[in-house]
Formats: sequence, structure tokens, C-alpha cells
Amino acid sequence: MAIDPTAWAMELQAFIGWDEVFGAFPDQAVLVFLPQGITMLPLTTEWLSSWKLPHLPILLGDGALPPELNAIGVMLSQGGLTERRSDGVVEHAGGRVAYVEVLHLAGRKRQAGLVWEGGVVDYPLRLSGRWAMEEILARLGVRPHCKRDAFATEGLGRFSTTKSWAKFAASEPLLSQKRKKSSKK
Repeated sequence: MAIDPTAWAMELQAFIGWDEVFGAFPDQAVLVFLPQGITMLPLTTEWLSSWKLPHLPILLGDGALPPELNAIGVMLSQGGLTERRSDGVVEHAGGRVAYVEVLHLAGRKRQAGLVWEGGVVDYPLRLSGRWAMEEILARLGVRPHCKRDAFATEGLGRFSTTKSWAKFAASEPLLSQKRKKSSKK
């Protein structure tokens, strides 16, 4: 289904999890650090192209998660990745991780996602008009704050596109590096 991207009110495709889930990702990975110790890996067009993955395959495709994206979710949730650094080898811990898609278009809100833990689906694929993200964020342990829902608490409405999130993260390298280093100790 071809939709003009300029008509989107919001479009997001990402993996989301605790900081330690992404601990061994290469420094060139664009990671967005959100409140409450949550990290987001925005799946930009460039990232998807390099891995030969589709854009919003659940919401714009056949409603199923491609096996390649499932494999990434399983890998992130299992842990065991290592990264060699000048100060030693850091092992990535694994843990709960979610894959999410959000598409708001012409007043219609569509959200989809699922959660893995320990290499298995912990929270099955959900599709909804609005509440899939709330359920997924709650499953990750995000708690609403000050009468705002979890989506707003984590600031996920701050940018309207995956590309904007990645651009923001790339423009904040000092903050990103500081949090990555502190989460690897």
C-alpha cells in the first residue's frame, strides 16, 4: 500500500528496550535515550535498506512481522553480544525488547508491536488504533507520570517521524555517549 509520506501525522518504526539491551551496539548505531532508562533504536530508511528490511511491514504490509525483524528481536532479548573496547570487553545483557510501528494518518491512529524476553515472544503481536503502544510500554516497565500516558511520559510524540528521531539522536552525541558509557559500567 503506497501512501505519500508527507501526509503522515506521525510515523515511527523502532526497537525499544532498557539501556542494557543495546549496550553492545556499535557506536555508529543511532540510539535515542528516553526517560526511565529506556532506549530506542529508530529503524531509518537507511538502516532498513542496509538490512534489506521493509518499511512498516505490519501496518502497511500483510500484518505479519518479517522473520528478519523477529531474529533481531530474539537476538536483542537473549543478550550475549560482546563489544571490544579499549577498557575491556563489554557483554550486552539482553532483556525485554519491543518492536513497534506507529502510523497516524488523516486522523486515523494505527499502532502495532510485540515484546520479546529471553529469546521468546513475551507479549504477542498487537494491532490497535491507539493502545498497542501503551500496552507495550507498560510491558517494558514504563510507568505513566503526572497524569500523562506512558507514550507521553517517554516523550515519544516529540518528533513525528523515525528520521526526525534519528536526526535528533545524531545531533546529541555527547548526551548519547555519556549515557552509553554509564550503562556499560
